[in-house]
Amino acid sequence: MTSMSTVSRLAAAAALVLAAATAAAAQPGPAPASRAWVEPLKAQWSRPVGGKTRFVGVEEYGRCSVFIDSGVIQVVNPGGDVAWTWAFGKISKLLNPTDVAVAHGCDAVAIVGDSSYKRALIAERSGPVTTLLFEDTPAQIAFDRTDRFVAIGSYIGSLSLFSRDGGIRWIRATDAQIVQGMIFTDDNQHITFSSHGGAGTVSLAGHVEMSTRQGGDSSSETRSPLPYYRWRIARSEDATRMWLRGEDSIDCVDAGGKVLATIDATPSMQGVKVSRDFAQVLVITEKNLRPVSVERYEITAPCRP
Repeated sequence: MTSMSTVSRLAAAAALVLAAATAAAAQPGPAPASRAWVEPLKAQWSRPVGGKTRFVGVEEYGRCSVFIDSGVIQVVNPGGDVAWTWAFGKISKLLNPTDVAVAHGCDAVAIVGDSSYKRALIAERSGPVTTLLFEDTPAQIAFDRTDRFVAIGSYIGSLSLFSRDGGIRWIRATDAQIVQGMIFTDDNQHITFSSHGGAGTVSLAGHVEMSTRQGGDSSSETRSPLPYYRWRIARSEDATRMWLRGEDSIDCVDAGGKVLATIDATPSMQGVKVSRDFAQVLVITEKNLRPVSVERYEITAPCRP
């Protein structure tokens, strides 16, 4: 059985972490004199977003990214090209996806809609679409680590597990108000969840091992341990490297604070997603609270292991 300390460690090392640097964030201190200058990385590609185009997700190791454009989901490969698409708008013009999961093999996507949509959809690249019906409203959907199952949390605190072809495995009530912030543990034996609506741990066999109405932010974003930086965006699983948000850059640093890689930042840089293996960084730039672009950076050694 996975211990709670292990679950906490896994949650802290969650694959892809969204960091939002708000105006209310504490100001960083002055740059240390020992901070050597490093050539900023250049974006491998940039995709405009905004209007009817949204960036909605990325596979945790960066194998693909997911965009929505005018009722069509686009699965984009690491090189920036569209690998395949799914026109979900043909199923219902009223469907407004609020959570989109992508299989680790990038060959399927799963979506849930807004509070009025009591369905979840699983679309295969090969063509079939599976519809799951609910009496309550789904809040989040996620593929397990084998891509054989999907877990679905709801706004009434239930958690269910389905096979990828739509067969139900189990549904369980928890003490949480909402089940969101779901993560499958590395051994694929437990589902943990944590958000403002509650927290808990459920085994893949369907045993509710812990649940509570008291939750927290599902993001592992924390204040930076180094004075020059505002936030810690991500930490490598071996704890030897971190991505940190500074005044005019985001930096990959080692445990001693040495800069290993850097990306120029502007005040409009609001979202940063780092792949679990530190191989790529996606930067979301906003203007007037609307995303305007997503840029992909290929990370090199020594930041990338």
